[in-house]
Parts: sequence; C-alpha cells; structure tokens
Amino acid sequence: MRARPFSPPLAGPGDIAPPAAIGREGSTPEAGSLCMARLWALLAAVALVAAACGGDSDPPAAGGTTAPASTEPGPTGPGGGATVDLSAEDTAFSPSSLEADAGPVTIRFTNDDDGIPHNLHVTGAGVDQKTDIRPGPATQRLALELEPGTYAFVCEVHPVQMKGELIVR
Repeated sequence: MRARPFSPPLAGPGDIAPPAAIGREGSTPEAGSLCMARLWALLAAVALVAAACGGDSDPPAAGGTTAPASTEPGPTGPGGGATVDLSAEDTAFSPSSLEADAGPVTIRFTNDDDGIPHNLHVTGAGVDQKTDIRPGPATQRLALELEPGTYAFVCEVHPVQMKGELIVR
C-alpha cells in the first residue's frame, strides 16, 4: 500500500489565508488587497518619518563659541532686531545667561552635541515658544518679540542640566 503525501486543505470561501499563502495560488483576493493596503500604509508612514527628519540648511557653528548679538533680520516675524547665539555642548548651554534689547530678537540655537537631542524652550512675560527637539549637530532659529524683563530658557530633554536666563533691557 502506498502512502499519499500530506497536503493541507486550501482556504475555502470566507476563510482567511495564512500570511505565507498571500499572493500564492489558492489565496483569496481579499487577503491580497489587505496585504497591499498594509504595504501602502507602511510606505506612507516611512515617507512621513523621512519628511520629519529633513535636514537643516544652517551649518553648525564652529567650535561651539558664542558670538555677540548682531543686527541681522529674524527668520520670521518683523525684520530687524538682534540675533543672539546660544549653543548646547556637553549637555550644557553656553552661555547660560543671555542679554538682548527689547523688541524683535532671534536666538540662533546650535546643538553641537553629536547625536544627542536638544531643544530651546523660552518662557516668561507672555512668551512660550520653543524649537524642535533635534539631535546634533543642528542649528535652529527662534524668533521672538520681547518686552523688558527676565525670561527662562530650558532644554526639555535635559531640564535639570540645561537651563538659563535671558535678560531683556
């Protein structure tokens, strides 16, 4: 007597084909379209992540040194005003205290910590603005309209180690 080789039953109407059978003979059309829908959803998610991780056009500052305030225009909002440089290096702000004149102020924030994410969050006197959290090296600008007073700034990723003040005259 000869033994017949085992062959599993094919999916019948209403059955869901196992993942290994998708796209093979005997799988249902519904399973194939479900697979395509999942593939398109995955591709869309990858495209969104890639777009969110886009590069920054500003080159990082050399050596992590800070420059004095300048009078270059801000990237958004009213033109004019001062630009103040702030850097993050070794999980610390440099300098930890900034000064600027009242009015439009742009903070050029440079993260010099390679691969370590930082951001800049400024609060006080009706201001609550921040940059994106990005790993270094990266440079971002934060345009503010400031009244005289003292403002706090912090890195939301390292709030204990990275905090400082902005004094506006």
